[in-house]
Amino acid sequence: MYYTSMKNVRKFIVSVLRLPILRQIASLILGGIVLLMTAANKSCKTGNQFIVMQVGGRGGADPYTKWLRLQRKVKTIGVEPESTGLQKMRATKAFDWIVPHALADKEGTAPLYITKARGWCSLLKPDAAAIQRIVSPLCWKTRPFEVVHTEMIHVTTLDALQPKLPTIDFLQIDVQGAELAVLEGAQETLKNIAILELEVRFYAIYENEKTFKDINEYLKDQGFLLFQMTRQGALEFGSTFVEANACWYNVRIAQEDPERVANLQRYAKAKHDLYANSALRLLCDIRSTQHLSSTVLA
Repeated sequence: MYYTSMKNVRKFIVSVLRLPILRQIASLILGGIVLLMTAANKSCKTGNQFIVMQVGGRGGADPYTKWLRLQRKVKTIGVEPESTGLQKMRATKAFDWIVPHALADKEGTAPLYITKARGWCSLLKPDAAAIQRIVSPLCWKTRPFEVVHTEMIHVTTLDALQPKLPTIDFLQIDVQGAELAVLEGAQETLKNIAILELEVRFYAIYENEKTFKDINEYLKDQGFLLFQMTRQGALEFGSTFVEANACWYNVRIAQEDPERVANLQRYAKAKHDLYANSALRLLCDIRSTQHLSSTVLA
């Protein structure tokens, strides 16, 4: 009886939060808070305009980067091969350049595994047995990682793309387990990138996925050192620390141009502070109406 009552209350709250007027109010409040936080933040106050490339991530730039772009302090490059993610990326108009291809360690074609929830799409196949061991009961029940179909897509390397694009200062990669392949196809490009931000995992959930240990060792060999990490995935993985956003800096560039690297590190910290702010996350969830029932229960 108690469970049924709570379930009905949750449904009522979710339905109210989904009202268009409340979503609009949430968007306005979110924009106001981001404006206040970024105006008070000292990051990106000096130096020239810099270039941020976002590989994957379903086409949505984070609020802080959007705000800096409006201030003409940032220009953005979006990379997304999946059709609905690409459509979203174009609709947001948050990117100055869009690359409609997947990035990997070599050029050619490869299968893209399209999952029930598009945020789990990957060039790697989800490992259902591995996922079952670590996901939350709600996530296992809804099965967002379930492959609904595959499609052959064109893949290329960042080294092959770089001559056609401006020099990248800050590279963000979120490609669901294929991060190391993107890095291996960017050995020349990495030499001029000051900061890297990657989604990393400590337990593999895709077949042949490389975890944080492999990525960190590779980046050390390329001259990068870890300086920041923010946990994520609490909704999907509960109390188990499965994945995080991690940032590395280029040691050589830090020695040659410390102001540039320090400026971009402040930018990375501001992004992560916003991501880790529970109030802002709730507003984002209300605005997008995604995962609302779980957010309200939490």
